[in-house]
Amino acid sequence: MFFGANPWLFLLFAAPGLWLVWRLYFRSGAALGVRRRRVLATLAAAAWIALAWFAVQPFRKLAPDVYHKPAVVLAVDESASYAALGGRAAARAGVDAARRHYESLGFRVRALGFATGAGLGRVLDSLAIPNLQAVLLWSDGRFQGEGEPRGAWDWPAPVFPVKVPTRQEAQGESAVLTLRSSGDLPAGAEIEVAWSGTAREAVLELRAAGETVWTRALERPPGSPPGARAARVYALPASVAARLAGDAGARPWEWKALVRPGDARENASARNDTLDVQFRGLRRARAVFVRPLRSLEERGLVDALSSDSAEVTAMLPGELKLLPGDVLWARAGARVMARADAMVEYHLPEDRARGAAFGGDARVAWSDSGAAFLPPEVLRLADLGMDGAMLRAPDSGVEALAWAEQDGRRGLLAWRPRSARARAFGFAPPPLWRTGFQAEAPGAAVRETQGRWVRGVAAWARGPRTLPRGPKRRRDPFDVEMSRLGADEETLARLASTSGGSVLEKNSWPALRGGQARETRFQAAALAPAWPMVLLIASLLCALWALRKRFQID
Repeated sequence: MFFGANPWLFLLFAAPGLWLVWRLYFRSGAALGVRRRRVLATLAAAAWIALAWFAVQPFRKLAPDVYHKPAVVLAVDESASYAALGGRAAARAGVDAARRHYESLGFRVRALGFATGAGLGRVLDSLAIPNLQAVLLWSDGRFQGEGEPRGAWDWPAPVFPVKVPTRQEAQGESAVLTLRSSGDLPAGAEIEVAWSGTAREAVLELRAAGETVWTRALERPPGSPPGARAARVYALPASVAARLAGDAGARPWEWKALVRPGDARENASARNDTLDVQFRGLRRARAVFVRPLRSLEERGLVDALSSDSAEVTAMLPGELKLLPGDVLWARAGARVMARADAMVEYHLPEDRARGAAFGGDARVAWSDSGAAFLPPEVLRLADLGMDGAMLRAPDSGVEALAWAEQDGRRGLLAWRPRSARARAFGFAPPPLWRTGFQAEAPGAAVRETQGRWVRGVAAWARGPRTLPRGPKRRRDPFDVEMSRLGADEETLARLASTSGGSVLEKNSWPALRGGQARETRFQAAALAPAWPMVLLIASLLCALWALRKRFQID
């Protein structure tokens, strides 16, 4: 039994009350019989004692304290990425050995499996295991869910990742291709490849448009252990650099890097072999204008196309020297004899005087193939600074690519001639020069949108000839899970250090604290509930008052 208030309150209430009862009924000179005296004194004393008992709030404990043995969790990754290389199968022997070891020391051992994406920390939080001393983890380190890795204060116990032997595998992490150029000629190229896995040998295969252009055996840096992440830089042959200079600027999506084990029989999954190549230091995309440029609007068009990733040059018709990937820009009506991979014929306001008038509220739309290039926030012509424009109406000779709609009419903003064999585009640029001199904030926002619109058309002209229509196919969750194979030792080591554990070799179990933990449970029953005690005290006082009236004391 225990009390909700200080037990000395019982004496503080009971002692003065009993003294008053003794003085009132045994020391006073009232003419009462012995029996009446005892009845009245008993009722008064009982009321005082009940009041004192209620004041100290006594409770009877229903649940005893519980003592918990020290606990260890043996967590095994159930993801397919860990099972693919045999890690999950190899972990079984270690899990059984760890269970026997800690059970012999008096520990409670609990084995659990967790799936990819769930997050080990979340699983442990949901279990709430008392007196948890350690978590032994068998995983490839790719189990982290949303919100992890966590801080050291979030882990309920130190985590000890256990290394187990797995099949050999090489997994590519990234491939960055750099071109060093001198003017328009390539001076050399190099590729930086990062990979991980336990394969003794790995092979890099560089592909362009489905064709293998270079192959190299990957060597680990000195001192890099198998399983750790490795990165090396390799110089590419001059022939690859020349092809890179000619093709990558226009078609970078066609360059792929394939990283796989040297022995094809060790390749656990071909799904994760191919990487998209990232480019750095390539010759900037070039826009070539046919001189002479006599209009201020043309000057604004040149300024909008110039950026860190693109350059603009102007050449006379007889001096045109085009490189692969160049986009040739020519004003409507100009005679151009050179052949280009892509050409944009731009129509300035004075060139498109004939056409239908459209206001700034006209809605802007474009075909599916332009969704990857044009700024999506362009909804009206006013967003492009075109409050009033004369636009050409569509006809059977052109394919509409981008257009304005108003009052059931359409006006072309970008189009493709149906008869052109090469990649030819027609373009009605926004009034770049006029808005370039607007200093107010709306003008600055419009200028930025205009620049993105013009650069989007240029990228559209350089882009792939066909783009997939409709929604993209969602990746199979299994593909995502298998997109990385091999132990991520950096993650495992970071997890161990942040939680207070360490990385273990096979069957090297840590020494843990073995003391029991006491859990105090506060399940109790009140021995002086409020309403019953109030009724009891009130009943005693009422009985005492009634007897005093009957005995004619009051």
